[in-house]
Amino acid sequence: MTEDLQRPVNLDAERFILGCLLLEPSAIDAASALLLPDDFAIEANRRIYQCILHLHSEFKVDRVILADELMNRGWLESVGGLSYLISLDDGLPQIFNLDGYIQIVKDKAARWNLIQTAWHTMHAACDETQPIDDVRQNAEKRIVDLGAASYKSPVRRVGDIIAEIGLQNLIHPPAKAAGIIPYFESLAEILGTFRPGEMTIVAARPSWGKTALGLQLALEATSQAPVFFVSMEMNNSELIRRMLAQQSQTNAYHWPHADNFERERLSKAAAAIGAADFHICEKPRISASEISRALGQLNAKAEQPVGLVVVDYLQLMSAPGKDNRNNEIAVITRELKIAMQERNAHLLLLSQLSREAEKEQWALGKPPSNGTLRDSGAIEQDADNILYIWPDRDNMQAAQINPHITTIKTDLWVTKQRNGSSGRCSLEFVRHHTRFQEPQKEEDPQGALYA
Repeated sequence: MTEDLQRPVNLDAERFILGCLLLEPSAIDAASALLLPDDFAIEANRRIYQCILHLHSEFKVDRVILADELMNRGWLESVGGLSYLISLDDGLPQIFNLDGYIQIVKDKAARWNLIQTAWHTMHAACDETQPIDDVRQNAEKRIVDLGAASYKSPVRRVGDIIAEIGLQNLIHPPAKAAGIIPYFESLAEILGTFRPGEMTIVAARPSWGKTALGLQLALEATSQAPVFFVSMEMNNSELIRRMLAQQSQTNAYHWPHADNFERERLSKAAAAIGAADFHICEKPRISASEISRALGQLNAKAEQPVGLVVVDYLQLMSAPGKDNRNNEIAVITRELKIAMQERNAHLLLLSQLSREAEKEQWALGKPPSNGTLRDSGAIEQDADNILYIWPDRDNMQAAQINPHITTIKTDLWVTKQRNGSSGRCSLEFVRHHTRFQEPQKEEDPQGALYA
């Protein structure tokens, strides 16, 4: 009998799932879409999960409500009592690892189903009273049924997709579906929006303003959707100082001697930044899977999912186990692209340009061209859009020896757009405020977040 077989189980993963759901009830909907009660190997955990799903439709589940439901069903003592419910978060389960815990339990459940199927097939094959063709057909059916139960086919009929989305939404996409409108009007005219599930590369040589541009686009985007900024180069305080300088449009070097007017602008900028739905992850080395998990954690807690992710910058990321850097970068960009598609967010991936781009193109007054991104051609392949920050050569060289030059003319080249044409935006980089502006516009003394 199958009762004699030993079922695969990961006790910690099962317990951590339940602990996460009690710590963050907002994650129950996502978990219920992936995990069935029968996926739990331990009967006590199965019963607790059943009660959590039942209660979630009416209550914000906590231990008291859960214990009462278990008692009403006569299950409280059999699951280990209130002491077991209290112990579910022992070991500090991390909500951003919930997907990982669920995958472990699903894997164990799939193995158990295969073990049972194999057991039934083996015993049927040993029973010579059964025709071998029937045994074979039954075995094949069980295997196919197992695959169908765990496999969600991506194949859809076109007519069903049109009916689901609606013709009007295809012609005129809703604002959320259309994506995030870039802060600069000239960039929005070329790109339209930063669309969900897509990846935009922002490439530049060191000190050409890629972090400044990434921060500015991210901060201004918070008026449309939550933003997640991943920094591997600057720490939190450095990033916030940059944001304060950008939004207050004051010189950070003058802050120790700021007058009342500058202090007031800094105070208003700090209040605006603090109220923005802006999240920072500061980690010197991070993988694509870690970014995806952290993004999932943010979405599980938030009322509105993250719409824009900024990673600063690609060449500081790692993908263990790859034999060379080009292959490593290719894996990173592909995994990031998949993560954005799964999380329905847009990625601004900051990247370094090769030295050849500076020597052979910029220094000679030539425009940028694709193929100069550092480390891998896969970057260009996976990107939906590629932007190059391209400062005016003469203006920048003059600014390097003359501190009184406050702005540097900078072109933002769009050299690739998967769904449109290329183009160029003319901007100015305001050195003391570490922000970009469109030349036809004067700087707003209060910043866009005040609007």
